[in-house]
Amino acid sequence: MIYSLFPTAVGVYDMQVPDNITEDYLRSLDISGHHGLVTNGESSHDTVRGEEFLLNYTGMEHIKDQIQQCINNYSDEVGLEPLAITGSWFNIMKPQGHVLPHHHRVSTVSGAFYVSSEPNTCPLFLKNPLDNTKMLDIAASRNQYTSDTAQIDSIKGRLIIFPSYIEHYTEINQSEQSRIVISFNTLPISAINSIKKVDFNVAPL
Repeated sequence: MIYSLFPTAVGVYDMQVPDNITEDYLRSLDISGHHGLVTNGESSHDTVRGEEFLLNYTGMEHIKDQIQQCINNYSDEVGLEPLAITGSWFNIMKPQGHVLPHHHRVSTVSGAFYVSSEPNTCPLFLKNPLDNTKMLDIAASRNQYTSDTAQIDSIKGRLIIFPSYIEHYTEINQSEQSRIVISFNTLPISAINSIKKVDFNVAPL
């Protein structure tokens, strides 16, 4: 008997992209910058300025509600305390661009919602978080126990939710169109409320 212990929960949800959420609309917000992890593209998660709270902008209410419902479902299924979105931004990756490997700090789960993405052109790759600890494993075949990565196709309207500690990346965008993603981080609501109660004023020495 083989028991699959300590699985990694990844949520995949298919939603509708609201008509108002377009590349032109995102550019009109005038918050674009350069994300150091995105090549040949632009982002509202600027390397210097930091991330914009995109989902709090006027016009984003409906999509934020949809995403929050999926986060609630994920939390319920996995057994986590209720989570709230703490930061959100967009990435516009042009053809031949890609996203470098990274993970998200100060976050419980993160997500990527695909506003525009051609199927089979630029999937999301997730790295096995246990891979660095398996120093003497030699795989005879690739399966859920031996694979070092997994990939999920990024198609328009798809939302992927995953633990923020998972390193993730893309390969080259093989599409002739821009790949537009709304990304976000989360924290437990209880932790957010605790932080709000802390007095960060420091008494003078």
